[in-house]
Amino acid sequence: MLASELIQSAERMHMVDPLFQQVLVKECQDKKISVIFYEVFTGFWRLGTETAAELLHCSPYIVCFAKLMTGGIISLSATLASNSVFESFIGDSKLKVLLLGHSYTAHALGCTAATKSIKWFKDPQTNLHIISEGTSLREILDSGKKIGFEHWDLCAFDRTVWD
Repeated sequence: MLASELIQSAERMHMVDPLFQQVLVKECQDKKISVIFYEVFTGFWRLGTETAAELLHCSPYIVCFAKLMTGGIISLSATLASNSVFESFIGDSKLKVLLLGHSYTAHALGCTAATKSIKWFKDPQTNLHIISEGTSLREILDSGKKIGFEHWDLCAFDRTVWD
């Protein structure tokens, strides 16, 4: 199950109901359905926490990150997997290999920029919003209070297609 981001940024900003995602992830994990989080827009403290998964109090099996790792300065992608997922692809046969790669993976300039950016992101001296904003947003989501949005979109389809 691919859980899209809490904020989808295609065309315009669409908010996805965090309670819906929490329940969906829990149901999938209870049924042993793999959960993949696409953290391209919401990862690296964009919502005040390191990841949207952290904000939702869940642990996906696979997480995809992109150029936010570099502070947006250069393209870089990474896919992280849980140990159980990683170990399932270990073997001598191509039948067990995950044949997937990003166009912008593991190049020296991107990795150097990401290392520095992530260090700055994690430092409260350079990222003043790391604790206070994340904590207040997490508290709001945990309390179930309405946070000023008229509605939540389940997904980012253009309404004109469906009207």
